[in-house]
Amino acid sequence: MADAFNQLAWLLPLSLLCLGLLVGSFLNVVIYRLPLMMESRWRRDCCELLEVEQEKAEAPLNLATPNSHCPHCKAAIKPWQNIPVLSYLILGGKCSNCGASISVRYPAIELITGLMTLALGFYFGVSPALLGALLFTWSLIALTMIDVDHQLLPDDITLPLIWLGLLFNLAGTYVSLQDAVIGAMAGYLILWGIYWLFKLLTGKEGMGYGDFKLLAALGAWLGWQALPMIILLSSLVGAVCGIALMIIKRRGKEIPIPFGPLPGHGRLDLSLVGRRHYVPLPGYGRSKLMIVGITGGIGSGKSAVTQRFEQLGITVVDADLAARVIVEPGRPALSAIAEHFGTISFGTTGHWTGRPCASAYSPMRTNGTGWSS
Repeated sequence: MADAFNQLAWLLPLSLLCLGLLVGSFLNVVIYRLPLMMESRWRRDCCELLEVEQEKAEAPLNLATPNSHCPHCKAAIKPWQNIPVLSYLILGGKCSNCGASISVRYPAIELITGLMTLALGFYFGVSPALLGALLFTWSLIALTMIDVDHQLLPDDITLPLIWLGLLFNLAGTYVSLQDAVIGAMAGYLILWGIYWLFKLLTGKEGMGYGDFKLLAALGAWLGWQALPMIILLSSLVGAVCGIALMIIKRRGKEIPIPFGPLPGHGRLDLSLVGRRHYVPLPGYGRSKLMIVGITGGIGSGKSAVTQRFEQLGITVVDADLAARVIVEPGRPALSAIAEHFGTISFGTTGHWTGRPCASAYSPMRTNGTGWSS
C-alpha cells in the first residue's frame, strides 16, 4: 500500500481533499440540525416536567432523517445535487426546483473543511496524530458555526472532545498526559471563576457553561501551556469584533458575542504544531523518510536515537539485527546494510551524514550510529 502511494504521490492528497469535502457536507447537516434537535429535546423535557402534552407531535428529526431538502419549497435534494462544492457551482447557487438562492456558506464550509483536511495531511502525514487533528479541527468548525448562529456550544460535541483529547494524549501524541489533564481542569476552572466573579460584581451572566467546556477541551488537546495564549488571543479578537458590531449595528455594549469561535480559532493556527510529529506524506515534504534503519554498538546512543524517531511516529528497524540475516559470513556489515537500506543518510564510517533529514527531525549528532531511508 505504501509503495502504491509513493508511486502515485497525488492519490493520497486527493483522497484527503475528497474526505474533507464530504465531511464538510456532513458538518453542514450537523450545524443546521443539531440545534433544532436540542430545542426539540428541551420542549419535550419541559412538557414532561410540567406534566402537559405537546400541542402537536413533532416529526422525527436527527442527523440521518429526514433526507436533505430545500428549506423553501421542501423539494428533496437528489444525490447528484448534493456533491460538495461542485453541485453548488453547477446549480448556479439556486434550488433546481423553486430557484431560491442557496447560501454560499454551505460550499464555503465544505471547501474550508477540505483544505484544512489536506493541510493537516501534509503536516502530520499518515499517523494517529493526523486522525486526532482531523477530529479536533472538524469539531471546532461545527462548534464555531453553531455558536455564531445560536450562541450554543452543544455538550454533544464539547464533552466528547474533552475525552478524545485525553485519550489521544495517553501516549503523548500532542502533549504529555499530565499536561493534558491539568489543561482540561484549568481550562474549565479559569472560565468558571471568571464567570462567577463577573456575576458577583455585576449581577449578570457574562458567558455560558459551554464556553467552560470548550476551553477544557482545548486544554485537554493542547496542554495547560497553551491556555494563556488562547485566552489572550480570544480576548483581543473578542474586543475587536465587539467594537465592530457596535459600530456596524449601532447597538450598545449589551449585544451578545459568541465566545466559542474565539478560543477555537484564535488557537487553531497555533494548535497541534509540535514539530516532533511532522511526518510528510509519501512523495511530499522536506523528506521522504518513513522507515529508518539504525546501527551502533554499546554506548553509541542508538537507543536514544530510536526513541526519538519513534516519538516522531517513524518506523525504526534495528539494522544490526537485520544484518545478521542479510550479511553473509565474512562480508563487511556496513556495506551489506547500505545495500539493503540505501546509502542516502549514512557513510562508510557509520557516522551521521544525512544533514537534511537530521535538521528536519532532530538536531542530534551521534557517533557510531547510522540511519538510512
